[in-house]
Amino acid sequence: PAWYSLLALIFRQPELLRRFRAKDLAAYPSHRSRPFGPGVRFVDTGSLGRGVAYAIGLAAAQQYRADHGLTDDPGHVWVTVGDGEMPEGVIAEALQYIRQFGLKHLTLIINFNRQRLDQVVRSGHAEELRAPLANAGFAVEELKYSRALQALLELPQNQSLKAWIEGLDEVQWQ
Repeated sequence: PAWYSLLALIFRQPELLRRFRAKDLAAYPSHRSRPFGPGVRFVDTGSLGRGVAYAIGLAAAQQYRADHGLTDDPGHVWVTVGDGEMPEGVIAEALQYIRQFGLKHLTLIINFNRQRLDQVVRSGHAEELRAPLANAGFAVEELKYSRALQALLELPQNQSLKAWIEGLDEVQWQ
């Protein structure tokens, strides 16, 4: 919901915030569905990893066009996905496709907030995904805290807070 609220503000359509999840703008519990608003085009992906598969299709089509001289600019596809969606089978298959066909021009951003609609994502999940992502050809980078928060957590007086946050188990995380 925060992502779609931000889009509403970026595209100067704050009236959509009042209608979010209204009957004329049907939505899944956390996934907005079309139409977002007049003149705005984006892909509604729902859940179950469909967004990653869709993005790979777009990147494959753009790469094909560039490889066959149909365009000089293959563009770049950006996709965001939550860590709770990463175990979906379609994503594992999509990562194999990326490796097999050497897709370029694709950036995958995973939000590791350890939250799903129905449960907390267990700790250690991010580390388990590092190898499959690297095998698919991604340069894996971890951006855990913002620079400002990192600076605060590095202060000596905040070390116990940092240790507490990083040590939360699944029950405490909720």
